[in-house]
Amino acid sequence: MSASKANAMNRRLRWFGISFAALGLVAVLGAGVNIGFAEVRQRFVEALQSQPRVQGASRDSSSASRPASTGDGLEALIRARRVDPEVVRRLGGRAFEVSRPGGVRRGPRSGEQSLDYVKRLLPASQRGEAAATYDVWLAFFDCQNATSPDATASLPLMATAGIDPQREIERLTRVALACESLLTDPELSRVNWLERAAEQGSIEAMLVYAGAPDRILGSLANVLREPDRPRLVRERAMRYLEQAAAAGNVNALRKLSEAFKGGLLADRNLVRAYAYALASNRVNPLAPMPRVPGLPPFPDPDELLASQLSPTQRQEAKALADQIVAGCCR
Repeated sequence: MSASKANAMNRRLRWFGISFAALGLVAVLGAGVNIGFAEVRQRFVEALQSQPRVQGASRDSSSASRPASTGDGLEALIRARRVDPEVVRRLGGRAFEVSRPGGVRRGPRSGEQSLDYVKRLLPASQRGEAAATYDVWLAFFDCQNATSPDATASLPLMATAGIDPQREIERLTRVALACESLLTDPELSRVNWLERAAEQGSIEAMLVYAGAPDRILGSLANVLREPDRPRLVRERAMRYLEQAAAAGNVNALRKLSEAFKGGLLADRNLVRAYAYALASNRVNPLAPMPRVPGLPPFPDPDELLASQLSPTQRQEAKALADQIVAGCCR
């Protein structure tokens, strides 16, 4: 399979929610708080359902900072350190995709403590370089994953995949020792690095924030102390997606389609959901799902979405898709 076909197939698999990297995620919440992922997601859903939804991004007057203009083009985003060029795939025009194949990381040098690595990033983060701030969050995220009970729970599966469990245990032990000083640093652990990176304009942070805003919501105590927080998180998530899409990011186009289809971050609007799906597929086409012998073909998600619309609504969505593509990606 060629690289382009493999990329298209991977995007199709991600659209169906089959992301192997996502299977290993744990809930990393705000200032280093860990609770069960299923529990916090359910809490977030319940909190959002109790709040009025929005049609799109709204202005949040409480934001301390604003990202730079999103209409500057990919090269300007790279120069402004809002996106790492190593994780970008150019698609023509202003459009680009963000992807970390194989979990691409900069990370600490060999033998370096994670805390020392983060301290090297802090000057750039303090200057407002969003990509550096996002790398700080990734360092915390990776350390939380490596020291989570889930990390060793998957060892039997690794053995069946041909991975030596003993070597993996040794690797996790090295990572845990390197992470200890970072995870126990009281000042750094208090900072919500993902939210800070998104506010500074990191495209990746915006996508992660909107993809799992329960990481930002935090504990039940946080929700009770700040009853407006679910609404603010939802509004920021939509604002971030719209900013990322306006910058030419096709990941955000798909996420906006999902947001309008799911009705959690915004009012359910299938016309807008289909329009964003069409726009994404025009800029970055999805490959057909492969046939599995003995099983019916996988349904095309965009066709399923279109089947729920009237002919007039489909035409409306196509016209809106034209506007979206013209505004984001040409």
